[in-house]
Amino acid sequence: MRFFLFCTLLLLTLATATKAQRPAPFRNVMDSIIISGMAERYIELSRGQWMNYDSIDAYATDELANQLTNGDRGALMFSKSLNYAVQRAFSAHGNGDSLGVVTVVATGDTAAMLGPLTIDFVFLFRKVDSATWRIGAVRRQVGTEQVQKRLSTLAATTDFPEKLKPIMAREWGTLLLNNQQVRENFQQHRERFNQLLAQFQRGDSLLMVGRSSDKMSQLNYHSILWDAATEETPKEVVDEYLATATPAQRKQMQTQLRYVERLRKAGRDTLTKIARTYRLPVPRLDSITATMKELRVKFINAKLPWSNAVQFTVDGQFDNVFGYIYCPNDSPFISPEEYYYLEDLGGGWWLFRST
Repeated sequence: MRFFLFCTLLLLTLATATKAQRPAPFRNVMDSIIISGMAERYIELSRGQWMNYDSIDAYATDELANQLTNGDRGALMFSKSLNYAVQRAFSAHGNGDSLGVVTVVATGDTAAMLGPLTIDFVFLFRKVDSATWRIGAVRRQVGTEQVQKRLSTLAATTDFPEKLKPIMAREWGTLLLNNQQVRENFQQHRERFNQLLAQFQRGDSLLMVGRSSDKMSQLNYHSILWDAATEETPKEVVDEYLATATPAQRKQMQTQLRYVERLRKAGRDTLTKIARTYRLPVPRLDSITATMKELRVKFINAKLPWSNAVQFTVDGQFDNVFGYIYCPNDSPFISPEEYYYLEDLGGGWWLFRST
């Protein structure tokens, strides 16, 4: 969970950036039409090929222009085999409509054991003069390809019992959730999210919680190590394996189970010790962890720069994460350097993606 703590500190710093803007509808609908069309044309010019140098100035500025001119231009190509569609365009509104956002979804790809895959892209536009828009940055979830490869390996391997694979695939595949799925997860469980939020509104010492599988792996600024005991293997899976295992395999499995039980006890002892330091009851922490797993939340942080705000991270890598923010008194911010996508879910809740 160290990377979640790192991204927490990073977002705390970036949240005060002067360029940060709030999401809002465009005051001039033509701006929405213009930047949507530019995003579509940019994708077509970049499908399976690098954008022509002569076209860069007509489409890009800031970070994107620098990447296209000097950076890893191949990483910015769009696939010929996928379908891309603009979903919506809005203004990240400050003193004027100077920062625009276009969301694009890519379909046509798949993930082993999970089926069809939808990938969200976010185009961040900047108005370079009173009438001219350019793309300043393009964002998408980092780590998608690595998870796809990991799931393909899981589907093909015989190292894990077949009944265990769907459980592992659900946990590993969380990073592949698209905005629609993240939104629907919240809408279906809004009451449960509010109940989880209430645990961090008591005014006590509970500030941060991290989860790995069904274990609490971080409590405030302390880590709890579970090692091989992190993943919980259902009893029926173990029984199924033992039913067909050779005597040598059964012996090896029983030895491994005893080792895991010792690690589990050491982890529980560590958690109990840390909880005692903060005067937090362990049953309450167990309930929080179980709810986090149910809601597919991996990290919760109540130490944010906004009043009464709490961030619920679903998944991500390093500082490139996504999830929900409860922020009742202020609005989160959009900028290329921090929360690059925000969606108002109502009642003080926001869906976010950050970089």
